[in-house]
Amino acid sequence: MTEKTVTTAAPRKPLPTLDLIAFLGALILAPLVATLMTFYLVIPIGALFSGGPAFVVIGGPILFVTALYRPLTSKRCAVAAFATVGGALAVLAPFHLLVNGTEDLGVLLFFGICALIFAPFWGATFGWLYRSFASPRRTLTPVCR
Repeated sequence: MTEKTVTTAAPRKPLPTLDLIAFLGALILAPLVATLMTFYLVIPIGALFSGGPAFVVIGGPILFVTALYRPLTSKRCAVAAFATVGGALAVLAPFHLLVNGTEDLGVLLFFGICALIFAPFWGATFGWLYRSFASPRRTLTPVCR
């Protein structure tokens, strides 16, 4: 008779838990709080109106996916926000050159560079707010991997 050997897979790391109420609250408040901290510079007020909705619509899913794999920290959120804007700019600028040539490229680069400045600050503010709001009693462990 031959023996059957049973191999077991290495145990998985537990998924980070996510407080959905704290996540949504921090996502909406991060651009507002960051703007309130720097309102005296005047430019962040304009950035709030031009970039705030994009931060919520695009940054929300990116930060959610980041939270699925690692616990959210200010540094990790700032890097995710910077990488998202940098990646979007790296894709949109050549596409814009192909479609429109150099027409209005300066506008795209102006808003892109402003976004590269503000997105990490807003991301770090999001991470700080999330860690402040999160409660161990209200957690959601994501079921997808």
